[in-house]
Amino acid sequence: MSKFTLNNKDMNLKDITISLSLIITLLSTSCSNSTEAKQESKKQETKEQKISYSKSNTKLTWSAYKTTDKLAVNGTFKNIIVSTKETKDIEHFINSTSFKIVTASVFTKNIPRDILIKDFFFGAMMNTDTISGSFSEAKNGEGFVTLKMNNTSYKNKFTYKSVNDTIKINTSILLDNFNGDKALKSLNEQCFDKHKGADGISKTWKDVDVEIISIINRIN
Repeated sequence: MSKFTLNNKDMNLKDITISLSLIITLLSTSCSNSTEAKQESKKQETKEQKISYSKSNTKLTWSAYKTTDKLAVNGTFKNIIVSTKETKDIEHFINSTSFKIVTASVFTKNIPRDILIKDFFFGAMMNTDTISGSFSEAKNGEGFVTLKMNNTSYKNKFTYKSVNDTIKINTSILLDNFNGDKALKSLNEQCFDKHKGADGISKTWKDVDVEIISIINRIN
């Protein structure tokens, strides 16, 4: 009968191979657990942090339209007073937010135009030194913003997106919902020639698009 003998050299190689396998397995498991622990810790930290409003990192832009080609006139307001609460999630943060816009602070980078909008648009409305509003029912990217302008309140739909710490809100305002015909006519009379397109027709549109971009603060 033949004998099979495993010499010391073979034993050493086998032992080394097994040891290396164990080390690699342990290191892999340790790294994996460490990464998962860090991710879980980061999630927990973010969850426990509160969201707060940052005035310096918030911008409102409105776009009104003129001519039959619907050319945009963009602007903002320099004086917007915001009230909100520190909360732990985006939806509650949005729903806790209310605001007042001082209409005399309208700004389009064109001083003569700013004066016309202030005097002949907002000036033709009733009790519209400020536009007040509040957000509600924010859920799954949609919600409502209730606006008060020209002695009229209207619950307007809005959409929102949240990416990292940036919230983007969009809504479209139809001036018919605020009895805005008189104010629109007043402005168009002052801007009649400037609102003419290539077809010679002067037109000021009834819809205004609004976009708010806000980078929130996170506090412990």
